[in-house]
Amino acid sequence: MPRHIAEDGCRIHYDARGTAGPRVLLLPGLGGDARFWTGVAAGLAEDHRVIATDHRGAGRSDRPEGAYTLDRIARDVRGLIAAQDGPVHLVGHSTGGAVAQMLAIDPPANLASVTISCSWARSDARFRAIFGARAALLDAGSSEAYQALTDVFGHTAGYLETHEDALREGRRTAAEKLAPLAVTAATGSRRRGFGCCSTTIASTICPASPCPRLCWRRRTISCSRRRCRAGSPWPSPVPACRSCPARISTRPPIRGR
Repeated sequence: MPRHIAEDGCRIHYDARGTAGPRVLLLPGLGGDARFWTGVAAGLAEDHRVIATDHRGAGRSDRPEGAYTLDRIARDVRGLIAAQDGPVHLVGHSTGGAVAQMLAIDPPANLASVTISCSWARSDARFRAIFGARAALLDAGSSEAYQALTDVFGHTAGYLETHEDALREGRRTAAEKLAPLAVTAATGSRRRGFGCCSTTIASTICPASPCPRLCWRRRTISCSRRRCRAGSPWPSPVPACRSCPARISTRPPIRGR
């Protein structure tokens, strides 16, 4: 069972597939389980070296007591990236996308690109209410209700209809998979405070969708538009170019690169 040992001793589990091609590191979202990426990883492994990791406090990684923050998860991922012997393309979904934004601002030396899927740049009242309700369910020991709510947020009506039996079984076993619930609640509450205009995803805040030019350089995210909807000034536009050590993209990494 492959594991990365974080500097505080926490064992971070990851799955590895593929033997040749560019390295791709996949970060899951809420729940933090690498198996979220099973189908995607199988396809990419045909011509990529794929790593999918469990966040600390989730999946098969250790679940130490104490504070769970996005910064702490980002440090775990930074260490895993640094342990690779070549460039790494980082893909983050949802909470994993928030972690990826933090690493794009202050990237490891071998970070080759960043792709963000269904993530966010700041929390709002609705966002905080949703995650507050989820944490409250866990605090109350309502693991099945928590999983049911996860299913509703995570799947379309059609998927819920055609996979009803499997999802019902997942709810039945939720207490075992989410234990200890206090740790799972802590990992969920860490998402409520995340927000930074300088790490905006084009489709989330930038008036242009998709943003005509979104590129990382010198620890800033720059956009060809001058202001976001909140009225915060953007840095001067920076053209996407070969000198950029990493890029923010709303599309998957180009296969074979």
